[in-house]
Amino acid sequence: MLTRLAGASVRAALVAVTVAIPAVMLPEVSPNSAELSMLLAAIAAAFVIFEYGFPSPTLIEFRFAAP
Repeated sequence: MLTRLAGASVRAALVAVTVAIPAVMLPEVSPNSAELSMLLAAIAAAFVIFEYGFPSPTLIEFRFAAP
């Protein structure tokens, strides 16, 4: 359980960085859009932790899907 939660938190951090990086990299971004980007990153990170951190999927079952 602990290793699953650790892996889920690493994935969530990577997803949050991936979502937030465009707003951070652009030179002229309004504070509102940067704030919205950070909010979406937090929501995406929470979704990833809930999906990967628990033994059964919560919203979408995609763990054993074929590539």
